[in-house]
Amino acid sequence: MYHPGNKFILMDRKCIVFLCFCLLPVFPGLKAYSDDTVRKETGNRYPIVLVGGFMNFGRDKALGFRYWGGFEDIQEYLKEQGFEVYTADIGPLSSNHDRACELFTEIKGGQVDYGAAHADTFGHERFGKTCSGFYPPWGTEDPETGEIRKVHLVCHSMGGQTGRVLAGLLEYGDSAEQDTEDCSPLFTGGKEWIASITTIATPHDGTTLVRAASYVEDYVVYLLSFLDLTNDLVSGTFFDFQLDHWGLVREEGQSIQDFRDALMESRLWFTTKDFSFHDLTPEGARRLNERTPACKDIYYFSWSTLRTVYNLENSSVHPEIGMNPALIPGALFLASYERENDDPAWITRQWRMSDGVVNTPSMRGPSAGSDDRIVPFNGEAEKGVWNDMGILSSCDHLDIIGITAIPFQTTLEGYSSVEGWYLDLARFLWSLE
Repeated sequence: MYHPGNKFILMDRKCIVFLCFCLLPVFPGLKAYSDDTVRKETGNRYPIVLVGGFMNFGRDKALGFRYWGGFEDIQEYLKEQGFEVYTADIGPLSSNHDRACELFTEIKGGQVDYGAAHADTFGHERFGKTCSGFYPPWGTEDPETGEIRKVHLVCHSMGGQTGRVLAGLLEYGDSAEQDTEDCSPLFTGGKEWIASITTIATPHDGTTLVRAASYVEDYVVYLLSFLDLTNDLVSGTFFDFQLDHWGLVREEGQSIQDFRDALMESRLWFTTKDFSFHDLTPEGARRLNERTPACKDIYYFSWSTLRTVYNLENSSVHPEIGMNPALIPGALFLASYERENDDPAWITRQWRMSDGVVNTPSMRGPSAGSDDRIVPFNGEAEKGVWNDMGILSSCDHLDIIGITAIPFQTTLEGYSSVEGWYLDLARFLWSLE
């Protein structure tokens, strides 16, 4: 983990003030929890659930390439260290509401219920896949302690928004769904089932990368078609986009061209607000922030990532040497993006700094349309507020989940591998009272 002063980046006065403010909360960092005795004497033993973001596929998909770890396996590594860890398999393109419903069912078990009112409003099926649940006792009373069984959510990128939506539904419920017949328990409220939410590189206030709208449609259609073609080359369905509730599933015998035409005709990414791209816009993120206030009994932690450099000579921002090549086009777009007249006021010049996918100022916690407090972490975690853990410098959007491109492999300072960082994070979460 990088601390202030480890790596000085040239920048103008405003950028210095902004980044120094963000970096202050890093102390004392996760290294304080590297001693395993911390979690053995106090704390909790709640399961840890890894929640991926946009284009996240389940563990047994993507041809063995893990979202959490790449060709390594963060979940299994943590399990070998004695932690109870699960990886969510939720829609890689779906809205945060739909993903939250899927995440609830992934953990608890049953059939996914998106809500009768929600399904009617947006025009898709109410029910989705059926899950056995990897932690069915979730939310029940532990007879040994008398306490409710909870989980820790560790979320990357858009997964942080998903975790917040799930927490809001559990705690506050959904009044529109409560007026419908056979309302799912997810929407009834009053459930304090989440111990903590850790967000890593999450676009709490959105990302201006979605402003590259002219490229979005081609990217989505051809990527989905390519990945679905991969399913034809191997035995089994490895890339499942989980858009069945929208009626978008490639039927047996359907050609790639016909499937691509069906995607083009639907144009979900532009025609509905119940989709990931809307939630990732600054406007969509603000609306999400307005309806998901922090819950008073949950610990919230936010980690930011940064891998661009400010050039003092010409006031430009550019990707840092070593950034994953796949992220460089996005970093260049974010670095050159100029605020337009209809952009929200919070998109300032500091938003040009990024990790290649998300603007770094957006990662500290929800501020647009939100009354949540964001406070520097000083070693004592607070519930109901955002504990800002600071910025991980020289760390791009994929580095932090262990996906690196040789020869551009990087490690967090003080750690020989990203798994070590997650081990200390797990110890930290299990140390919480």
